[in-house]
Parts: sequence; C-alpha cells; structure tokens
Amino acid sequence: MKKTFLIFLVITCFGCSSSDDNSNTGNNSDILGKWVIVQLDFEDNYSYPECAVNNNTYEFMDNGDLIYEYVTGSSCNQTGSNNYEYNIEGSVMTKIEPNGGFNPENDYIEKYNIKELTQTKLVLEAYYVDEGLDDGEGIINIPQEDRREEIWEKK
Repeated sequence: MKKTFLIFLVITCFGCSSSDDNSNTGNNSDILGKWVIVQLDFEDNYSYPECAVNNNTYEFMDNGDLIYEYVTGSSCNQTGSNNYEYNIEGSVMTKIEPNGGFNPENDYIEKYNIKELTQTKLVLEAYYVDEGLDDGEGIINIPQEDRREEIWEKK
C-alpha cells in the first residue's frame, strides 16, 4: 500500500505542468520586428491622440531594445521617438525607459498583459505604471475597468 501511495504521489507531483502561459501568447520571438498600432481604447485618452492609429510603431529588437516612433501635436503634424528596453516573462511585457522617470535618476516603467501574440497580431493591456518618482510615489496599479487595450499588427 505504501508503494502504491508513493507512486501516486510521484506521478501527481511530476505529471502536472506549472506553466501559467496563455496559449494565445505565442512564442516570444514572434514579437520581434516592427508593429503598427491599429486599435486603441480611448477611454482615458491620456496616452495617444486619435491620429496615433496606423501611425505609431513599436520595433522590438532581439537584444531587448524597443524603439517607439509616434505622431503627436494637436493636428498630429509632429513626430518623435523614444528608446526603451523591454523584457517578457510569461504573458507580461515590461517596458522600461532608463532614467526616464520624473526624477531623472529613476526609470519609467510600464507593464502590460500580453493578451494575444501571433506572428501578425499583438494585443496588449496596460496594467501598471511607475512614473519614477522618489519614495514610491507615482506607482499606479491600473484598476481592471480603467485598463487600456492596444492592438498592434506586424508591418
């Protein structure tokens, strides 16, 4: 009886997967390359002007660099770019602007749930922002009802 229990215990412990990865998040290498934003949730409207759709791009490099090119201004006639670092753990992407916080000695950090990642489609949901202030000020855990969703397509 003890042998049967021990065999059952071993099978139970080692036969289960501890992976939390969502099957819709694809292979992390799928994220490499240039993406254009095709749909935004404009409820908060603090991040993007409406003209960002079909104009703003992310370019994910295999060395962990991320280039963000964007249009801005009241008539969307200005352009700019930012350089970030990124990493992916499970279904979470972290975007970091080194020394980009409101206190320039601190990093600016955003975290996204990767809701879908295929070779042609990327769906991100922003849920965390650290604006890089001292003493933990400026850290925002975005409530579920206020999270914005971004849909990107591979260029």
